[in-house]
Amino acid sequence: MEERSLYKRGKVLVTPSKLTVANKSYIIKNIASASVETIPANKIPLAIILVAGILIMLVKDMLLIGAVIVVIAIVFYVLMKDEYTVRISAATGEVADIFTTKDRGYAEEVVTAVSEAISLSAYSYYTNQPPANFSTDYKL
Repeated sequence: MEERSLYKRGKVLVTPSKLTVANKSYIIKNIASASVETIPANKIPLAIILVAGILIMLVKDMLLIGAVIVVIAIVFYVLMKDEYTVRISAATGEVADIFTTKDRGYAEEVVTAVSEAISLSAYSYYTNQPPANFSTDYKL
């Protein structure tokens, strides 16, 4: 009999006993917590290009070229997005980043599902049965 899934989207599957991301699996009872961590976009190269564009604008007969460089740098600077990683921690202190996405909502959904699986695993460990209000009705 196949285990009920708490969450399934893309490369992530969470069941009450296992978290699978792509081809790697983690046992829920070995996971103490899950969190979303932000990886800021590296905007330093674009800031350098922006400054270079401004300097080029100061050179005689290069105003248009410098302005184009400045506009392109500003557009890319605004469009760059942070990335989010789902980080799991074991009771032993071991930490692993299990996947990265630009969609914060997706990362938060996975963390919520993993947290529910951790709760179910702890409850089942002490009672040897799932809770009466056990539900897998995620609305996505």
